[in-house]
Amino acid sequence: MTSCSIRKRWKTYKKDNREKLLSSRVYATTDLTNTEIGNALRTIDTWYPGAEEVGPIAVEPYGSVTNRGTAYRQPKEKADFYHLLDSWITKDQVPESEQQHYVIAALIRGGVFGKASCGSAMNYYIDIRVLPDPEFSTATLMNAVYSKLHKALVSSGQNDIGVSFPDAAKSPGALLRLHSGKEILESLMGQNWLKGLRDYVNETAITLVPDQAAFVRVKRVQSKQSASRLRRAVKRNSLKEDQADLILANRLPLKRPYFRLQSGSTGQHFPLFIGQSKPQKKAIEGIYSAYGLSQTATVPWF
Repeated sequence: MTSCSIRKRWKTYKKDNREKLLSSRVYATTDLTNTEIGNALRTIDTWYPGAEEVGPIAVEPYGSVTNRGTAYRQPKEKADFYHLLDSWITKDQVPESEQQHYVIAALIRGGVFGKASCGSAMNYYIDIRVLPDPEFSTATLMNAVYSKLHKALVSSGQNDIGVSFPDAAKSPGALLRLHSGKEILESLMGQNWLKGLRDYVNETAITLVPDQAAFVRVKRVQSKQSASRLRRAVKRNSLKEDQADLILANRLPLKRPYFRLQSGSTGQHFPLFIGQSKPQKKAIEGIYSAYGLSQTATVPWF
C-alpha cells in the first residue's frame, strides 16, 4: 500500500465520515495558531517501540530522528504511520488508543501526503560517494557499501527505493545514488546501515531532484549462459553435464559493471551485473528489488 493510495482513501473516509470527525474532540476548535500547534507536536510521540528508554520524539511517519541516525517506527514492525492508517481506514483494524493518538497527531501536523509521495515517488535522492583510501580500492569499498544497502533493503522489506551509478563505466564507480520519497529515505538512513563504513564515504543530505532531470532504468543483467541457468538446464535433462561444463569454460564474460556479492541463503559468492539504459524524458513507475534495481521502473538521472 503506497502513501498515494492511502491519501486517496483518507480523502474518501473524511467525506463519508464528516459528521463523526467534526464531533470528535480531536477536531475541536482551538485558539492555538498553526505554528504553535506544529511546535507542540514536535516532541510528543511517546507511543513508539522503545519510548520508555529513549523518551519523546517528533511526530514523523517513520519516527525518524536524523541527529541520532535512527528511525523508531519501522515498516517491518508495522509501527509506521502508513501501516497504521491503512489498517485503520481500509481494513477496519482499529489500533490501540496510543497509536490512534499518534496517527491523529501525524494528520494534524500534515506533510505526510506530500506531492512527492503521489505520482512520482522518486523526487528525492542521497549521494553516497566512496572516498580515496590508501588501503582499500574504490571497488572494494563500493562493494561493501552496496552489500550493506542490500541487507538494509531486505531487512526493511522496502520495494520503493531505487539506485543509480552516475560514475559507472567498467566498474560501478565511486558514487552510489539512492532514490525515493523524502520520508522513505529518512527511514532507510535511520537504520544506520552505513555503520562501520562512515569513515570511508561522504554522505549528502536528502535533496530534491533537479527539475531538468531525465530518467533511466537501472536493472540487473544476467548472462544467458550463467552457471545457475546451466545447472537448471542440467536438472531438467535438457542439457548434459559435460555440455554445461564446456559452455562455462568457453563463455565470454559480460562487459558490464558488477558487484561481487554473497548469497544470504547459500553463502556462495556471485557477480551481480548492472545495466543502465539511455536517459529518457518520461518516468516509469514500478517496484524495485532488494538491490534497488528494476526491469521496468526508472529513476531520475542528472
